[in-house]
Amino acid sequence: MRDFPISKRYIISLDDSVKRICSNSVAEYGIDKAIENQLHYLDCTRIVNGLRLMQTIGTPYQYEMSKLAYMLDTYLSDDEEDKISLYYNKIAEIHKANLKYEKDNPPIIYDKSKKVKNARTTRKKVKEATIDEFENSKIQQKSLNADIRKAILGNIKLKIK
Repeated sequence: MRDFPISKRYIISLDDSVKRICSNSVAEYGIDKAIENQLHYLDCTRIVNGLRLMQTIGTPYQYEMSKLAYMLDTYLSDDEEDKISLYYNKIAEIHKANLKYEKDNPPIIYDKSKKVKNARTTRKKVKEATIDEFENSKIQQKSLNADIRKAILGNIKLKIK
């Protein structure tokens, strides 16, 4: 691999399926358009619907940077030094712009060790709205039901052998 202008901490190893994705992208769009697409994905200053799509501290940034490094290393020959240096300069500019943007808008660090407690709220019992005249009849009905239960269960005698 050539001397990539970005730190090694932004590069991860790619498996064969990702390399196939890169190959298909180059076959579909051509090397120049495929690299331009990757450069577009690396822009962390993009905001869609009020959300940042990527941060430099995250794995997606490393993933996209690694795909770009793979494309440049695999599909551009050593004869195209001027094109390679042009792309390396673009990568360095985009990366510096991303870091500058993150100084002004700090990235969100998601801590994996935090565990969210199951936040259940207790349900509040709401007293039923009743009319005063009918409230007494409900109390009387409850006491009547209790009296009926006592009478029925009081007469039942079970013999256990």
